[in-house]
Amino acid sequence: MGKSNLKMKKRMKIELILFCIGFFIISIKLAHVQFIKGKEYGKAALEQLNASRTINANRGIIYDCNRYNSCSK
Repeated sequence: MGKSNLKMKKRMKIELILFCIGFFIISIKLAHVQFIKGKEYGKAALEQLNASRTINANRGIIYDCNRYNSCSK
């Protein structure tokens, strides 16, 4: 039982180290996006927000309850 307990502790240490490395990598990527690319992404977001475009919608024929084309009056 002593050997399995040591193996478990060793495995837990390795998992903790891998978790910390992953967290560090994600933190570095977040800092890069926030501080280095932040102005660029902010500018692109404003351009996208303020952009306008016209979408031509093709409409079908609208009929009334007597199946008469009500748009051709």
